[in-house]
Amino acid sequence: MIKALCSRIYGKEQLREDLIQLNRLVKTEDMREAFLDEFYENESFYLELLDEEDPKVRKNAVKLLACVGDSASLEPLWQHYLSEKTRFLRADYLEAFKSFDMTPHIKTLENMWEEMTKKDAGDKHDQAESRKLRELIWMKHPPQKHRFRYPKEKSRLCFIVPRGTEEMAAQAMDAAIVQKMSGGFISEVAAEDFRQVIQSRVYQSLLFDFCPKLITGKDGVPDGKKAGAILMGEGLLDFLDRLHESNGRPYVFRVDVKGIREPAVKNRIAREVSQTLEEMGEGRLVNDASHFEMEIRMLYSKRMDCRVFLKLYTLPDRRFTYRKQILPVSMQPSRAALMLAFAGKELKDDANVLDPFCGSGVLLIERARMAGYRSLYGLDIYRPALDACEANSRNAKIRIQTIQRDFSDFRHEYPFDEIVTDMPRKSENHSAEDIGYIYRKFFDRISHWMGKTGVILLYSEEDRLIRDNIKRHEELRLKGTLPLTASGYAYLIHYGKE
Repeated sequence: MIKALCSRIYGKEQLREDLIQLNRLVKTEDMREAFLDEFYENESFYLELLDEEDPKVRKNAVKLLACVGDSASLEPLWQHYLSEKTRFLRADYLEAFKSFDMTPHIKTLENMWEEMTKKDAGDKHDQAESRKLRELIWMKHPPQKHRFRYPKEKSRLCFIVPRGTEEMAAQAMDAAIVQKMSGGFISEVAAEDFRQVIQSRVYQSLLFDFCPKLITGKDGVPDGKKAGAILMGEGLLDFLDRLHESNGRPYVFRVDVKGIREPAVKNRIAREVSQTLEEMGEGRLVNDASHFEMEIRMLYSKRMDCRVFLKLYTLPDRRFTYRKQILPVSMQPSRAALMLAFAGKELKDDANVLDPFCGSGVLLIERARMAGYRSLYGLDIYRPALDACEANSRNAKIRIQTIQRDFSDFRHEYPFDEIVTDMPRKSENHSAEDIGYIYRKFFDRISHWMGKTGVILLYSEEDRLIRDNIKRHEELRLKGTLPLTASGYAYLIHYGKE
């Protein structure tokens, strides 16, 4: 197919149409490999296409040369870019340069971009070329992020936590709830309390509620241009300047639209907001999905009303830096911390703690962060899980005794006071029947591990299995549950022998 198509291209009977078809074909790896043989046999022909009068022919020639990415093609492409008069084509050359090492020309590109940014925004062709110049330069020299400056005034913060845990999380953080959100809550935090509050381990992420205004669409249809204009009118740039050290560089952002299912509508809104912010920001706001330092998060309701929050990646989050090794089934550390905060005063400062399914060790590490302990033991049957646990515990500077063993035959010389664990769940390796057996065996082993009294803290997605097995053991009493995910709960269980 490639050979026949290239033969027609050499005849130039319908050159533009055939080049368009060829560019479509070479997007697949097999076709691209077939084209490479053809290209190197007729390399000069494809380079000469850059001199064709038809700009659409030149455009498709540029795309083909980028697909091949041969360094010998760079200088011809570069010279043609410098002399190209068809304005809509100039951005295509810059996109093609992403396939080459542009080190020899990076300074020239930087000077060109600097000159373009000094001028007015220009038309869509100027804007496209300026954007491609920036993308190309940042591939070689990524922009330096702004440095966060802690606020000197009260901040409205939105803390993302599992739905149903807002009150408990706020209490653990010692923060007052101003407004509940879906999966979070808003709190007003004084400047002197800011550092302490954001160090809390129980929230998943932190957003700035700098624009409390509800943004409505027109006749129920979301309007990204209107939303962007409102954000600028509410002082977006002033807000960013107050929280960052000024260095003359633009703020790089991306837009994330949530609450709307249709991809086309989401993309339209994000595009309209981004374009409006860039135009009204006069070079101080730049949309780039690869190098962003802040996220404009737009949350739409069913009525198409919108609330906007800022996620600032310039604000360092060092709460869980120990977590270098992650397993596919690892629990999020903020959920582990929230789960342990749920147990609260039930935890003993001199406890011997066991996790029979320790995985990467997150629960044991967060247990150690929450209260004192005498010893921490982690079991797992899989060696890679224990390797991850050991690496993470070293990073956290917390000593965990790891043992590679099936929990069902584990015995210890002294009893444990607490069991904390993330229970196994159904998967390709564990059928419903397997999980039922594991749960039954686990609950049967509890009395062999614990002394006269103790606390058991579990995360599980099998509510019926938890409750049925508790009923089988008279020494167990369910004290409370906490929703952590859409399908799972934390279970606080008391153990006590008569």
